[in-house]
Amino acid sequence: MCSGATFKALCYFYAGCNMFMSISAIMNANRVSAIIGYDNCTNAQLGPLDHRLAADRTPGETCNQFTYTFLVAASGLDCLMSLVLTVAIALRKTLLLKLYTLHLWCHMSFCFYCWLAILLAFRGAINSSTLLSVWGVVFILASVYFAMEVWITRGAYEAVRVERAKLKQLATAPEPGPGEVLLSMGGFIF
Repeated sequence: MCSGATFKALCYFYAGCNMFMSISAIMNANRVSAIIGYDNCTNAQLGPLDHRLAADRTPGETCNQFTYTFLVAASGLDCLMSLVLTVAIALRKTLLLKLYTLHLWCHMSFCFYCWLAILLAFRGAINSSTLLSVWGVVFILASVYFAMEVWITRGAYEAVRVERAKLKQLATAPEPGPGEVLLSMGGFIF
């Protein structure tokens, strides 16, 4: 079992990593939405992807508005929740840690849904055994990542709860008198 300081340090690390990944996803959402689909594009002629993108839109224009908006919103929410995790640890707020844990479970369920949808969409592919093994590895890695994050968040929650209880106990404890100080040091009062 790790100490409370270790759990808190790991939470800061995970929050930083999640913020970096969310900001990177926001910055690349335009390219990803163009790769995923062409629901707002006018010309879907055959050819390399770059030629279709250049022919279909002006530079800087987003081709797939729905996917782009969803990617930016989801990544923004993840970035915000990572900030909530950082604030919760810094200010010792257990309610914010519970909120982050709820977000983590919702995020994990959504990622599992996406994994399953992609797997079912490509199940009839020519190399389905290769696809299944790759998606199996992705599923295992994602499960381990989320399990570690849940474990670290629970450990940080317990560490913050214990720390708050100790601070509350110290705040309500009466001031020791001189006799109690001597007795606690092993001395005698005559």
